[in-house]
Amino acid sequence: MLTYYVVWYGLKGHDWPFRQVSQNKVYEVIDSLDESLSMKLTRTQRKQLGYMLAINLFRMGKNHPIELEAHWQNYVDINRVMDEMPFLSLVFIKRRQELTAEIYFYMLLIQLRINVYQSKPFIKQTLEYHKLNGSDVYETTNHFVEKFHTELHPIPSEFYHSFFLTTFCTHLFCRMFRYVILTDDGCNNIREWQNKYTVLTSQLHQIIDKLYIQTNNVLFLQRPFLMQKYMMLFSMIKPLTHFEPTIKVLIESDLPYLKKTLLENDIIKRYSGDYHIEFINTSDVTIDIILTNVPNVLKNKEYSNSVIHFFEYPMMLRDIEELDKVIQKIYTKNYLVET
Repeated sequence: MLTYYVVWYGLKGHDWPFRQVSQNKVYEVIDSLDESLSMKLTRTQRKQLGYMLAINLFRMGKNHPIELEAHWQNYVDINRVMDEMPFLSLVFIKRRQELTAEIYFYMLLIQLRINVYQSKPFIKQTLEYHKLNGSDVYETTNHFVEKFHTELHPIPSEFYHSFFLTTFCTHLFCRMFRYVILTDDGCNNIREWQNKYTVLTSQLHQIIDKLYIQTNNVLFLQRPFLMQKYMMLFSMIKPLTHFEPTIKVLIESDLPYLKKTLLENDIIKRYSGDYHIEFINTSDVTIDIILTNVPNVLKNKEYSNSVIHFFEYPMMLRDIEELDKVIQKIYTKNYLVET
């Protein structure tokens, strides 16, 4: 996997970086797989699977074959693969001995890539085999989706399919590559996210702990990797700031209704990745920040605990930079006192 990261992100713009492996042979296999599995690969996906296959063949050439792990038999219908894709047997042959483990491994590399799940036959074939064999990947996916839906946030029906598939690929990655922190796109930003979205982090940790106790599956011990993926899954449904402390803002202005609404939407969009901003239309609740373009209108004692920030409409760069400082100050003062 590390080799794939280095080669893909360092050399993906090159024609073919593998001197020891035939480019034509690799892409003949990929195209045959695409046709057999009805994956409908894009050019980039075709190239990615080609790089993976080339790295496998290069590794085999260095006499480092994969060893079959017993649970893989619950993931891949090897008999069907051998019957429908006999060309794979011709590729993975070394010293006249068929390396079935290599076929399992490469088919699993394909399964764990969410971007190839565009074909209904491929999805159906993959998930049905996992379900039929009661694979731990399929079962843990069901457990997580259920707990997420009932204990964290309901999953809208329009997101359910992609949510399930992404979770499925995440759990399969954990079972194949133990304790690899990097995600399949080579990113690792979990420390930054956990420091920024503390409430969501805590709730996801609780879910992971409960699922480990419930299933006793070692994949739930891979918390750093899972947290990255689970937080991205949450962002499909709600902003990552959804559970974070709310900064309540009141706009006191002479702006027309539509302009005021556009201003609120622009501010929410700007800070959606960093703060949970909520606009209040009444002074009956505690207000953190009051935005106003009418000087000297706010002298009432009821606003003594609020920060009053003046702006001109439309907001210029200077107004935005000043608002950045105000919001950060309010958040730090009110919610990070103990840190």
